[in-house]
Amino acid sequence: MDGWWALPAVGDPSHVRSAGRRPTGWSPGSSSTSTARAAVAPSIAEPAGHGTSTAVRSWTEGEPEVDDMSTVMHESTVAPVVPPTAPPQSVLRQAMTRFVLAGLVALLLVSTGVWFAADRAAEREAVEDARQRTITLAQSLVQPVMTQALADSDPAAVAAFDALVRQRILSDDVVRVKVWNGDGVIVYSDEPRLIGTQYALDEEEIDVLRGGGSAVAEASDLQRPENRFDSANGPLLEVYLPVWTPTGQTLLFETYQTRTAVDARQREVLREFGPLTIGGLALLLFA
Repeated sequence: MDGWWALPAVGDPSHVRSAGRRPTGWSPGSSSTSTARAAVAPSIAEPAGHGTSTAVRSWTEGEPEVDDMSTVMHESTVAPVVPPTAPPQSVLRQAMTRFVLAGLVALLLVSTGVWFAADRAAEREAVEDARQRTITLAQSLVQPVMTQALADSDPAAVAAFDALVRQRILSDDVVRVKVWNGDGVIVYSDEPRLIGTQYALDEEEIDVLRGGGSAVAEASDLQRPENRFDSANGPLLEVYLPVWTPTGQTLLFETYQTRTAVDARQREVLREFGPLTIGGLALLLFA
């Protein structure tokens, strides 16, 4: 027909062959015949001027022929979702090993820092204990018997005070005692060779004498001339604070304590709090 697509008869097998299709077995009333008729029928009624129908384009462009509905169903079937499989045990063991090792490294680093901080804190506490010991000695033993005669280095006053020092103050920890006046003169020492000698006071000692400040604790410089008899006792910690005579004269009471006592107190503090601190960190990391 003029202006219409001229199509072969639906039942003509040459229709398939002319379009580059493979021939298929069919018979009247079969599913293939029904399918072909359903595909061709709409195209016959469509005018050529309104565009080629989907069915005609499909046939003329050489698309594969659908043999039967089983092919369509097979191609449209959605592949089943396969659930993820669990990782192998070796992978889990490796991940666990890496986790444990990372935790141990972190624990080691943090513990080292904490232990260093705890060591410094324990040292400060040990020094503070030595400072408090000297304050107690000054308030309970020295200040009550402080006289102007001792400030003047009167022999009788010195002998009486020396007896008190040797009986109540000197010990394995406290190995030297000195009493200074504001001019830097040692008015008493358990080392008799120092009594009456004069040395320059440092700024902190002067501040304590003039201002009546609190006790100061610091490492003793054994190279200074006033400490020349103390080197046999090893490193020392000196603690000094003001005391007063009945007339109001300010003197400097000073003790020298061994580092052995300070170090022993430091170790004691670490034994008490170190394991608790490290244990707490371990719980935080692995809990």
